[in-house]
Amino acid sequence: MNIKIFSAAVIFLAVAALVVQSGCQPARPPAQFDVSSLSFKPAQATIGETVSISAEVSNNGGMQGVYRATLSIEGTSMQTQDIELAPGTSQAVNFQFFRDKPGKYEIAIGNANASYTVGPKLVSQEVEVKNDNSIITDYLAVVRPFTGYLVAFTAPTGGFTISDVRINGLIYGGHGFQIKDPELQILDKDKKVLLRQTYPGNKFPVLTFLTSNYAVQGAWVDWDVPDIKVQGDFYVHIYTGTTEGQGFRLGVSDSLGNTRSDLTIRDNKGIDNTSNGWPYAIANWFGDKTRVNWLVHVIGTAMVPQE
Repeated sequence: MNIKIFSAAVIFLAVAALVVQSGCQPARPPAQFDVSSLSFKPAQATIGETVSISAEVSNNGGMQGVYRATLSIEGTSMQTQDIELAPGTSQAVNFQFFRDKPGKYEIAIGNANASYTVGPKLVSQEVEVKNDNSIITDYLAVVRPFTGYLVAFTAPTGGFTISDVRINGLIYGGHGFQIKDPELQILDKDKKVLLRQTYPGNKFPVLTFLTSNYAVQGAWVDWDVPDIKVQGDFYVHIYTGTTEGQGFRLGVSDSLGNTRSDLTIRDNKGIDNTSNGWPYAIANWFGDKTRVNWLVHVIGTAMVPQE
């Protein structure tokens, strides 16, 4: 056989074998991308604050490819980034954004999406927390065996630092009369004592005879307290001392429905327990507990939305 013809035949057969072999192998699937693990830093932001957004892009296909990651906010494309990925690999993609208006925004990168809330900018401001409209209706003393007034409050969102407790009240009795061992307490949501201090009765007007003109009898008195940080619910408790028949009267208002004012009884171990009853005669308006709001306010600083 002619050598040239033989060589050509061998080459032809080799090429044919390769073609047949390659035809038997399945074609590799193209690049297939998936986006997951969408996250934000910080978890919450205020207007004008830069937010970093990250996600993980994976190539689950069989070939290398380029993925164009697009950041969308409220359905509008804002930024893009191209990344090249080999099959079976992943890579993080990062974007940044900020908003100049508070609100809830829908954020998406590819098939990953989440809602993100941008809050108003917060500033430190003095705040007065109260449960009434400061209208004084009467002044009430506790009735034994009750020994104290309890008022529940809710701190402004974001925390609250108490600096003053404002009380409207009066002392009734002779001009030389002094309250014994009165206490002002601030309690956390579990009624754990955060502050306990004696308050001087001589800051209040002293009266020997109570008339019907209650509005001009008592006075608002502020007590400076060490800065106490509270969150959520907290309480102010006023223990009235161990006097009998005379002593302290706290201002009361019936301007709003009562859900936060109560009375306490101190046991022989010195523990103040919330009362289970209400001692005032039903014949009087204040015999209806739902109408009684003790005139106790709390002054402090809180982070509030900037106007």
